[in-house]
Amino acid sequence: MNNCGNLLGVTTQQVINAIKTVLETEKNYERLRALAPSEGQVSIINRLIRDEREIFTALSKLYTSMTCNQLVIPPITLPAFSTYIAGIKQAIRQEIEENGVTVRLYSSTTVEDIYKVFLNMLAASYLHVAYLNYLLIINMCK
Repeated sequence: MNNCGNLLGVTTQQVINAIKTVLETEKNYERLRALAPSEGQVSIINRLIRDEREIFTALSKLYTSMTCNQLVIPPITLPAFSTYIAGIKQAIRQEIEENGVTVRLYSSTTVEDIYKVFLNMLAASYLHVAYLNYLLIINMCK
């Protein structure tokens, strides 16, 4: 991936949009972490944040490979929820929406390095939804 320019099937704007979504998801998780009622739940959310940071790094490298320029961080929307439960529900919706976009990006390229980035994003998204559902269940049952 050393050649600058679009990589088969994926545009720089699509990568920027994915980066923006990852950054917004991370901010939501940081807000959730601040509202988490126990250390165990903080630990789970820290795992989700680490995953988002790894994805951000991979997408940033992909962007740099495509443009031969450093990424300029796009403006993001900060979380708008006020309760922990509302934040978990928003995070689940966000992961599901992100998953749909990632599937389309994954299917639109034939470049193995890009496949790997989007496959990792998909795997993280599925795992995150499972963790978030767990957090929702244990907090709704109280």
